[in-house]
Amino acid sequence: MAEISIHRKKATNETNGKNHSTIVHTVILSSKTSEEKHQLPLKQLKNSAKAYEKQPSLQKIDTEKYRNSLQRQLSIDMLRQGNHQSFRELCTVLEWQRKDREKLGNEHPHYRRPLLDGEPDKLRFLCTHFNIIEDAERRKQYSNMYEGYIELASFFFKSDDHWLSDLFYKKCLSVAQTYSQLDSQLVAEAYLNVGLLYERKG
Repeated sequence: MAEISIHRKKATNETNGKNHSTIVHTVILSSKTSEEKHQLPLKQLKNSAKAYEKQPSLQKIDTEKYRNSLQRQLSIDMLRQGNHQSFRELCTVLEWQRKDREKLGNEHPHYRRPLLDGEPDKLRFLCTHFNIIEDAERRKQYSNMYEGYIELASFFFKSDDHWLSDLFYKKCLSVAQTYSQLDSQLVAEAYLNVGLLYERKG
């Protein structure tokens, strides 16, 4: 709606002699509309348009990252990279954790701990190393495979996720037993770590 301004204009009509009367005319002029007041200068509009054009356009793969949960997105990335074994391992671990938590019951202290899919840093670390391990297995780099599992075991041992560290210490032993070309020192280490975990469990 247009704003208005009022201007008053005096007009003098002379009458007989010295007497005179004053007529006041009221002139209503329309001022700038609120839209015009908030309109950007042409130069600023051009600069904004140029800045917009320079922004990279989002592809479908980018928009999916904003819509999907982290677990779903990491799973999609694994499959796109052809890491099907890593994807299966991830699903197995997450499902195992859920079932184990249900068995413990809500009175158990560990029941209150968040699931892995609710801990972004742990989930990323897990997926990254699953991918590294699968790639090492494809290349027949079995010592790298072992190192990938031992890093996972150490990481989750430090974060007090012993259910996971125990799993990966056993995976290390499995690699040591499966591939005879593995260094004997790594084999000995694998047996030692599994022995220690059983000792902790009593």
